[in-house]
Amino acid sequence: DYAQQGEDRTGQLTPFHDTAGQSVNNAQTSFQPFMDEAADTTRGAFAKTSGAGYAGAIEDYTNPFESGVLDNMDYDRDVSLNTYKDNVAKSGAFGNDRRAIGEAEIYGANDRSKADMRYKGYESARDQANTAFNQGITSANTLADLGTQTQTNQINAANAADQHGNIITAQDQAER
Repeated sequence: DYAQQGEDRTGQLTPFHDTAGQSVNNAQTSFQPFMDEAADTTRGAFAKTSGAGYAGAIEDYTNPFESGVLDNMDYDRDVSLNTYKDNVAKSGAFGNDRRAIGEAEIYGANDRSKADMRYKGYESARDQANTAFNQGITSANTLADLGTQTQTNQINAANAADQHGNIITAQDQAER
């Protein structure tokens, strides 16, 4: 506490010293909400993109219309196959090797197209999931930086208040 009138006032604390002490106390806790949020954000990013969660994260970014497009490709294949069978029947080739090879080529071309589309869809969804993960980690880093900066600001405020208190104490002592 402050020295009474007439007492030795050497080393007396001023209200600025009290402010410095409060700033130090604030510095000890002010960063914690940012760090907690950063930890939660990081956990969320890792949970969505690790283990079984990774498949779910990728699925979240899969084009919902992909299955409709693939179904249409099967329809188009069936139309091509029927046209091919009609042409083969008109030429009189019922059940021969040439017909079987032609049908296999139609099925193979369709399967390759569908596989390529699925791969491209997966690749796009994977890239989007990875981008979301990286954004989550960047957000967590930003929150951690904000917490650190908040703590640094509190410590700087404590130092400034302490220095101001020291100046006042020195001036007070010099006046005696």
